[in-house]
Amino acid sequence: MLKTGCAGRWMPPGGCEWESFIDPEGVLRLRANGGLVRWAGWPEGGVALPTADLRGFVHPDDMESFNAHMALHREVLAGKTVPIPSHLHRVRGLDGAYRWIRMVTDVDSNRRGPGGSLFGFALDVHDQQEAIRGLADVIAGGQVGT
Repeated sequence: MLKTGCAGRWMPPGGCEWESFIDPEGVLRLRANGGLVRWAGWPEGGVALPTADLRGFVHPDDMESFNAHMALHREVLAGKTVPIPSHLHRVRGLDGAYRWIRMVTDVDSNRRGPGGSLFGFALDVHDQQEAIRGLADVIAGGQVGT
């Protein structure tokens, strides 16, 4: 269900906290809770989805970046010390619309968490990304005119 504000307007999903881990069969899974999860229609709480299932929610143009992000998770969970920079992906919600989401990973959580899990959060940064894209278009248009 989508949240609405006091005037009945739709409000962005906010964010969520998440955990990624490799299950006993070697499948990379993600478990999440928060407004972003409810907006996208993913199961909350104890349900951990295979990341392969999450690909169905990612914008096709962002699939390469998403796959690279998940590959870094696998490397850290395998014991390698590699940085995981924040990643931007467009994710589809229940309404069929895509929103820009920034994924932030605490790579040190792998050493602190039980069973070798990674923890992090995801934030809805759609409005900021659209503003950046709009400014880039204005700048590009100004350069064409000169």
